[in-house]
Amino acid sequence: MNQNILIKGEPQKSKSALVVTIIGVLIILASFYVAIYVYLKGYPRYVWDIPYRRIYYHSFVNFYIESFFVYNCYGWMLIIGALIVIVGIIMKLCTEKCELTVTDEAVFGKRIFRKKVYIPLNEITSIKKCWYLSGVLISSITGVSIFPCFKNRNDIIKVLTPLLTQTQQNSPQTITTINKNSDESKRLKDLKVLLDDGVITQEEFELKKKQILNL
Repeated sequence: MNQNILIKGEPQKSKSALVVTIIGVLIILASFYVAIYVYLKGYPRYVWDIPYRRIYYHSFVNFYIESFFVYNCYGWMLIIGALIVIVGIIMKLCTEKCELTVTDEAVFGKRIFRKKVYIPLNEITSIKKCWYLSGVLISSITGVSIFPCFKNRNDIIKVLTPLLTQTQQNSPQTITTINKNSDESKRLKDLKVLLDDGVITQEEFELKKKQILNL
């Protein structure tokens, strides 16, 4: 059955990934600033023969390599900053390629890590904005799906909200119909057994069948 597409998500740049990346870069720059400051001021070191003295290096490179993890924090700052930048890049790659399409029957697309998902409207329990990823968070009976980084996330929610309300209102009627059909099927099966056993005739079977199906 063809589904009518009501709205599609319009991707945008990940603000969260940008913020994380900028924080990582600032920490890296701060690590170099601390290293340069310590190098220019003279590097303090404890030695056995002299309780405390300052050692001055002629090369910043030699100083940086030798004292990377010793007594000063800039080495660890550099590593932490680099890791944060990597996390920001991964967030960017994973969140800016998501897809979301809303039809009159279901929601489908690709969420974080490019994982495909298909959610029928009658399985959706709630929908709201995912503010920290600038996207849409959809809860269903099978779990929670986050679709990040969409410019028109407010429009998506506006389209989905009445559809969800209508689907929830029609759910009791749908359940009643299913139960009714199941009951009719069971009665017809019982009737067919009676026919096969010779308890009733073919004419009686057809008459009862019409009565069950309201024909």
